[in-house]
Amino acid sequence: MAGAQDIRRRIRSVKNMQQITKAMKMVSAAKLRKAQLKLNAARPYARQLQGVLERLAQAPVDVIHPLLKKTACAKGSLCADNVRPWSLWRVQREPHP
Repeated sequence: MAGAQDIRRRIRSVKNMQQITKAMKMVSAAKLRKAQLKLNAARPYARQLQGVLERLAQAPVDVIHPLLKKTACAKGSLCADNVRPWSLWRVQREPHP
């Protein structure tokens, strides 16, 4: 049978674990709240982007804007696609068709 001191130690240990668990719950709740705020802030941009993509998908296929054409690059040279002018420069392994 456990002595009185062992029981007090066990009670103290359980209380400490409860305190740690409560702190972890509070941290996770704060992180969740922050993520939800970021998600809600991004929704108008997502809606606008979806509308733009829907309009682009409905556009006639035979009309190609000059900025949407791919450029030819020599093998191993640095080149940026005009399809994604905002993207980073990258090394082309193969030339564009």
